Amino acid sequence: MSPSEHSPFYPTSRPYRFIILAFAALMAFGSYFAYDSVGAIETTLIQVFHTDRAAIGAMYTMYSVALSSRSWPEASSSIVSACGAPA
Repeated sequence: MSPSEHSPFYPTSRPYRFIILAFAALMAFGSYFAYDSVGAIETTLIQVFHTDRAAIGAMYTMYSVALSSRSWPEASSSIVSACGAPA
């Protein structure tokens, strides 16, 4: 079967790659709004949980630390694999 005879969802086809790119972009876009959703409901959280802005700031900090601890190893391993591991 030649590459032109494959379905659009064949991994080496151009439509497949653009679909994967679109889904990756949507996931990144969605994670931005998931992070920022605490800011949108900040006043509601303060009223319902009888807390203050410092607690909301701590929530942001905990999320950022968790995200950083997860993403830095992934980013560094990507860089190492792109540049080649030292021998």
